[in-house]
Amino acid sequence: MSPACGMLLVETPLFESALFQELDCSSNTHVLSPISPSQPGEGLVLRSLCTADFNRGFYKMLSQLTTAGDVTPEQFISKYQPMHILYDASDMASNLTG
Repeated sequence: MSPACGMLLVETPLFESALFQELDCSSNTHVLSPISPSQPGEGLVLRSLCTADFNRGFYKMLSQLTTAGDVTPEQFISKYQPMHILYDASDMASNLTG
């Protein structure tokens, strides 16, 4: 990875998992059994994206849903980093305002 990226492929989440607890899944009618952030379905875990997911096949999985193209780690991080910074800034602002 080039140093210009400024970020390594790490386990740091894009945002805090506590945000998932605010999700309301009660109106979801497309599943056979009720789901929630803490119980997303058998064998599933709901968590935030992290840069290390690049090496876990994130784009391979994404390409099953849409056209993803060939992406390098540097390109992945260059898209991830602004989202992470935006969340950090939003989180800091909410802590300041109450």
